[in-house]
Amino acid sequence: IVSRLHNGEYGVLRAASIYYQKGILNNGSHAIDMMRWFFGEPVETSFAGAAFDDEKDPGLDFALTFENGAKAVFTNIQGCDYHLFEIDLILDKSRVSIKQRGQYIQEYSVTPEPYYKTFNIITETGPLMESAWKYCMKGAIDELVMAVMGYGKVSCNMMDGFRANEICLNIIDEYRRS
Repeated sequence: IVSRLHNGEYGVLRAASIYYQKGILNNGSHAIDMMRWFFGEPVETSFAGAAFDDEKDPGLDFALTFENGAKAVFTNIQGCDYHLFEIDLILDKSRVSIKQRGQYIQEYSVTPEPYYKTFNIITETGPLMESAWKYCMKGAIDELVMAVMGYGKVSCNMMDGFRANEICLNIIDEYRRS
């Protein structure tokens, strides 16, 4: 997905919806890091509300705005009998949905509306694709070993983690002041 986002194959981000559980530091930080990986540094953060208050790691609703003006809206979900972490990317040429904690990816493409020819709609491009999510721990360890041996680099370094947490702490500060 990342290479296709970066080379413009999917188009320009117009909006994103992110649903996450647990606190902003626990799971929200991972979604922030992914959005930064996909679209670069946000130019603005804005706190929108609190789903639950935990002194150390609150569940917060917030938004990140990127350089082109697109917003990524993060919604904290509580009270479900299942775990939810999903990202829906709305781009000008397509739509990409990352489902079940990244286990599955659904791509959509622009097609003519079959009954009203004056506009286009998006339809599923193909079947729901299974990612390599179940091998993520092995992949991370392999990547670290290769980097230590001098044969590559890590996808996410310490500064990426630091920056994602810095954004989280800024949003928590904004929440505490509200």
